[in-house]
Amino acid sequence: MAPKIIFLVNPEFGQLNVHLSTAYALLQVAPDVEVHLASHRNIEKEVISTSTLALKNCPPGRAPIFFHHVGPSYQECIESKNHSGEQTLLTKPGFFEMWGRANFMVEYACPWNTEQYMETYEATVRVLDEVKPDLAAVDAIFCPGMTAVRARKVKFHLLMPNSLKEAYYNLDAMWTYPGMALGYSYPLAWHLIPANILYQLRLGYSAFTNPGFTALRKSFQAKYGLRPVTLAPMDLGMDPEPGLKYIVAAAPELDFPFPKLGDNVITCGPIMKPFAPLKKSDPALLSWLARGPTIFINFGSHRAVYEDLAVELATAVRLVLASAADAAVRLGKPELARLQVLWKLKQTGGNWFRHYKKYPVKEPGSRIHGILGAEMDADRVRVLDWVDAEPISVVDSGHITCFVHHAGATSALEGLYAGVRHVALPGWADCYDWATRLEYLGVGVWASRKACPNWTAEELGEAMKKVILGAEAGAFQRKADELSEAVKKSESGRVVAAKTLLSELDLAVGR
Repeated sequence: MAPKIIFLVNPEFGQLNVHLSTAYALLQVAPDVEVHLASHRNIEKEVISTSTLALKNCPPGRAPIFFHHVGPSYQECIESKNHSGEQTLLTKPGFFEMWGRANFMVEYACPWNTEQYMETYEATVRVLDEVKPDLAAVDAIFCPGMTAVRARKVKFHLLMPNSLKEAYYNLDAMWTYPGMALGYSYPLAWHLIPANILYQLRLGYSAFTNPGFTALRKSFQAKYGLRPVTLAPMDLGMDPEPGLKYIVAAAPELDFPFPKLGDNVITCGPIMKPFAPLKKSDPALLSWLARGPTIFINFGSHRAVYEDLAVELATAVRLVLASAADAAVRLGKPELARLQVLWKLKQTGGNWFRHYKKYPVKEPGSRIHGILGAEMDADRVRVLDWVDAEPISVVDSGHITCFVHHAGATSALEGLYAGVRHVALPGWADCYDWATRLEYLGVGVWASRKACPNWTAEELGEAMKKVILGAEAGAFQRKADELSEAVKKSESGRVVAAKTLLSELDLAVGR
């Protein structure tokens, strides 16, 4: 019988992409291994698409990725708590702002209520009993899945899209690295260290005393005789899993410095699916990008931008374009006079931002057209609600001079892979770390420190000018090129992750 590996993962893109990419690699490098993936039903098409793409380069008869549905999605669980998009995602960084939100922060890490948790746990157990996997790769925030593999004594490892900081559990982390959502720069200023420590102690206290977690633990223990995982790193630290590995989509050169990572931390670098070059996926867009260096603005799959905020961004773009011709002369780079902008604008959508209203952009008389109308009419600025090509295909096209994004891990790593400069506009807790990290790495700036979680035209415009047109622009690009070269010369992150799982599978089945 073929050995089996199962991926247990939340359906949100940042988490899912790492697991699908690794599953893709497994289909190709391990033809004798049966691959399964369990998640929410709404990602079944994505699983089938990934599997179909991988099988094109596999021997005939290779089995696809087998998909299994397990319970409500992470997003559904958050929404059931009646949190709006702003409450869930948009938070202002800082000690005082986050102190009162500590209880919510731990709920955000494990949003399942007791009923939802039990439903997802039982569904996952049924899948495990049916599949009988030899090894599981588990999303680090898929808590019910982690509890299920422990209950069924399935050997498992964590497969994470996070940075190395999330896999570093030494005590010195409390006074060395910025706490989540505080927005502190690295290295930590000495006067911020007490607040950094105190806030992380507050998070730990909230994790143990949160009323929802307390009720969940009590009910779960009574029904199943088990303690449920609610916060994976903390719970696993209290009750360690023998041989557990943290397989991380990160690399030392792309992160803060760490004195020594544990032997159980496997650094893979960016874990991405292969992507079609832009000349294949959208040759017309590639032709347009080739006209001049391009600013690419994309806030990922979640964040929508309401009209007032879009006006601020449009004004910032106008300020940069108005300065480009002078900078071309001053810096001796005539191509800057052809600077252009590709802006993927999500106005509303999803459940988190469904209350946002649509607004006109290209129509004469609209607020955005009033600012960028001449540039849009000249096709120097394109504002689109959708780009057919994958974002990484655009970023890695060779024509992006600056990537403006929300500082999500996926966007940040794609930009680092491609070797572009970054302008970060983080809006929620797990994005502030990456904005700080990009500044530390010397590849860009956090362009909204004063206005977070939103931005202003003045602050954003000055940041973009600094990164693209300023005296430091060359230094930003050289550092971006250096890091990109280091990543691209290494083995693909998805293959490293797949080979790690295969080596653990061999141990599990005695091959």
